[in-house]
Amino acid sequence: MKIRISGARGELGGQLLTLFSAAQVDVAPLNCHIQEEHLDMVIHLAAKLKTASITELIASNLTYLQEVLSYCQITKPGVLIYASSISLYGNSCERVLDETMPSSCSDAYSCSKFLGEQLVAASLVPSLIIRLPAVLELIKTTNFISSLYQRLSLGAVIHVHNPDQPFNHFIGAEEFYSFLISLKAPFDGCELVNLAAASSETLRTICQYLKEIIGSRSEIIPSPSSSPHRVISIQKACQRYSYQAPEVFKSLQRWVEKRKKACIPL
Repeated sequence: MKIRISGARGELGGQLLTLFSAAQVDVAPLNCHIQEEHLDMVIHLAAKLKTASITELIASNLTYLQEVLSYCQITKPGVLIYASSISLYGNSCERVLDETMPSSCSDAYSCSKFLGEQLVAASLVPSLIIRLPAVLELIKTTNFISSLYQRLSLGAVIHVHNPDQPFNHFIGAEEFYSFLISLKAPFDGCELVNLAAASSETLRTICQYLKEIIGSRSEIIPSPSSSPHRVISIQKACQRYSYQAPEVFKSLQRWVEKRKKACIPL
């Protein structure tokens, strides 16, 4: 298997490089100036996030994407994996977010991702657009789970909205890797699919589990006020691509152990 990854210097890209290498896969950072034959997969992760300026978003999320697409049109890999975002569902009123729902652009970042999806679909490169939730990484603390970990570690009081509703807005790098390495050729056209954790655990049980494995003294208080709550549908990924949704507690435990081993500061 021969794979090239854009954004390999990022945390997720670096983890994928390590995981693929451990499986004896021919994997390396993508260099659009070196045309290679017989690539099985190009994984496009390179992107600027919401904190970037509009100029940076255009340069990375659109202009560089066009360069990658041109590369794929010439080299003809088995499939292009385009990492998109669950944020494209916006503030939908629907309780379950699935691939049939219309996209919503609420800011410059989501607009760049939406346009990116359109560019990929129009390129005629065999592609799989994957809308990812928060990826459990070691450095970033902007997503809910990372923020929760940080607050629990500090012993802060945790107020939980919708405590008895299922929550699956995250995925570990290992689970993303497992999905990618299990994909079977050939690919034809362009498809969109969601990935996320299983929706088997509630916010209350997730908070309590993290509290226990961290050894936190935080008090977890269910909030009487409700807020919009949505679950990411992974039905298509499971049925069409045999996705094995990660067991929530195992995924969280592996991530917490990695954080502790790496001695990530709060």
